[in-house]
Amino acid sequence: MTALPHTYVYRQADQAIKSGRTTAVAFTPVKIGGRDYAMFSEDAPTVLTSPGNYIWVVTAQVTFQANRRGTRVLIIQENNGRTGWQNRAVFRMDAPSRGAAELGITTQFAVDPGDRVRVLVRQTSGRTLRLLDRDNSPKLMMTAIKEQDN
Repeated sequence: MTALPHTYVYRQADQAIKSGRTTAVAFTPVKIGGRDYAMFSEDAPTVLTSPGNYIWVVTAQVTFQANRRGTRVLIIQENNGRTGWQNRAVFRMDAPSRGAAELGITTQFAVDPGDRVRVLVRQTSGRTLRLLDRDNSPKLMMTAIKEQDN
């Protein structure tokens, strides 16, 4: 039995996120793990690319610096090259009354060879906030659970 592909990438530095702008998380500098199958490229540090026809479990996690104003949003998107970027999962929360805002989502969907997956974030605090490099966050992880039935 051949092992199914799985990989994860962690950003290893803070990233500035401007208020009111949807921003792709750039995994650079990067820490890569798993059975990668060249899913990540430093030439395209915001995406993972599917190596085959699989059903994937996709997890994203980010931590915004502490700020009590506005909302925080975490989005997983897929681009199949035909229909453009499509939201596959969205998590929105009001800013916590104290401490950092930790957001995480997991979803499952079918992805064809060459399809790309990315993580977007948005915040509305009224000022630039940092995504914090802490506790293996920001993170994007993809795990193939089975080949697609054709």
